[in-house]
Parts: sequence; C-alpha cells; structure tokens
Amino acid sequence: MEGRPEERIVSAVSLRSMQQARYADANLGHFGLAAQYYTHFTSPIRRYPDLIVHRLLRETFATGSMSAKKQDYVRGILPEIATHTSLRERVAVEAERETTEMKEIEYMTQFVGDTFTGVISGVTAFGIFVELENGVEGLVHVSRMVNDYYEYVEEQYALIGERTRKSYQLGDEVEVVLVRASVEERNIDFILKDNGVYVSDGQEKAKKGSSPKSVKAEKPADKKKASSKKKAAKKEVSKKEKSKKAAKKSDVKTESKKAAKKSSEKKTSGTKEKTKRDSSRKVNPILDGLPSKAVWPDPKPAAEKKPRGGRRKDKE
Repeated sequence: MEGRPEERIVSAVSLRSMQQARYADANLGHFGLAAQYYTHFTSPIRRYPDLIVHRLLRETFATGSMSAKKQDYVRGILPEIATHTSLRERVAVEAERETTEMKEIEYMTQFVGDTFTGVISGVTAFGIFVELENGVEGLVHVSRMVNDYYEYVEEQYALIGERTRKSYQLGDEVEVVLVRASVEERNIDFILKDNGVYVSDGQEKAKKGSSPKSVKAEKPADKKKASSKKKAAKKEVSKKEKSKKAAKKSDVKTESKKAAKKSSEKKTSGTKEKTKRDSSRKVNPILDGLPSKAVWPDPKPAAEKKPRGGRRKDKE
C-alpha cells in the first residue's frame, strides 16, 4: 500500500474507524498503542487535562507518593474531570475542522475553472468526494456525470455506469475541474474533466438572460378580433360605472327623503302632544271668567283681640 495513490485514503479511513480517544480516571491503556501503562500530557501546557497531569506529578515530587487523604480527594474529582474534558475536546476538534474547512474554501475561490488531480476519498449514492494533493476535498455530484446513469454499489465502494460499466471507486485517481467554492454554504463543487460540462457563472447568467419566451406574430384578423374585444370590454366597464353612479344618486335621494320625513313626523308629533295636554286640562265653571291674578280673602276668621292686663271696669 505504501507509495500508491490510495495510501493516504486508506490510512485516513483506518483512523476514522478506530475508537475515539477519551480521558478516564482508571488505567485502561492506549486505544492504539496497546501499552500497559500510558498517560499523555504536553509541555508547555496546552489543555486542561495536561494541567491535571502536571498537578498530580507535582504532588509526588517531595515524597514519591500522595497522602491517603489527598488520594481520596483526587479519586472523588477525577471521574467528573475526565468526562468533562473528553466532551469539551470533541467540541474543540469540531470547531477546528470547521475553521480549517472555511479557510480551505476561501483559498480555493481564486482557482475556479482550474483543473486538478485528486483521489476519490469517499463514495455515496449522490456522488463522489475527491481530495486534492493540497488536502482540499470537494464533491462531484452524480447529476454532473453526463455520459451515463451511475448506480451506487456499497460492497465495492463505487459508482458504476449502467450502460458503459465505467466505475469510480474509492482510491481512484481522477482529474477534476473546480466549478464552485462557496464560503456561505461551506462547500466545494467539482466536475470530472472527461465526464462533465463546465459552465461558468457568467455564461450561465448570459444563457438564462438570452432565452426569452418566443412570441408568435399576430394575423390582421386576430388583431381586429382583439381590438373589438377590447372595445366591448371598455363599453361594459363604462356601463357598470354609469349604473354605479346612478345607484349612488338614488341612494342619496332616498336618504334625504327619509330625513325630511323624520323631521316632519317630529313636528307633527310635537303639535299633537301640545294639543293633547291643553285638552286634558279641566275648566272650573266657578272660576271661569275671573282674572288670573285675583285677590282671595283669607279663609281663616280673624281672632278677637283680648285686652291687655288691668282690672275689669264695673258697670255703673
């Protein structure tokens, strides 16, 4: 395998298939080295796990071991530290990959339209991934393979043409043309040089703009028919507008008549009410003919005045 084009691809796939490394408080050995005793740290310190290892080593420098109390304390906190650092390292690795991918796309934008040699690094039902010599990876979509209909054969890690039986397999060397590098969508698109059609963005826009819908020339008879239809439509619209105006006028007249009727009804009802009140008053025949402001005598008789104090005079 060494020295062959697929060497790098096979090595990468082998690493991806292995169990991911994780931190633990127990001595479980290395996932790849099969060492009986193993720990990992860097100097200078770059990560929190390295800091923990340095602290543990420093505790043993003086006596070569830890006190029982210190060992109990460390055994209590190490499991949580190991789990937390393993999870955070996954996040850091993912962020590193995304940043690298973004910078690769930014770098490749200047090479759109250029031809490159690469190796097929992945095969799926929707296309093949091609990795270039500089490590940049992009997709050749199956819809851009124009010479045949290709089916995905999972057992062979290959796309095989239905008619030509042409196959694109994992590890094959191919020549591709870079047709698109989008930082916003985070993807790089290739086409196969011998099995694809490259259309630049400018040509595609021009192609879309230069294909207006075809319009057939109208015959004179068709023009006459169209003009008569337009005239009839205009007449119909004018009729409708006239009828609407007439309806509005009639509505205004009706409203004014209703208002006049209501006002006359109010006046009539007021007069009738006044007449009714006047007729309901009873006329006293005794008082009839007297002035309205007559002076009436006091109904109570005047009391006799008693003499003021003093002796009664005898009759002579």
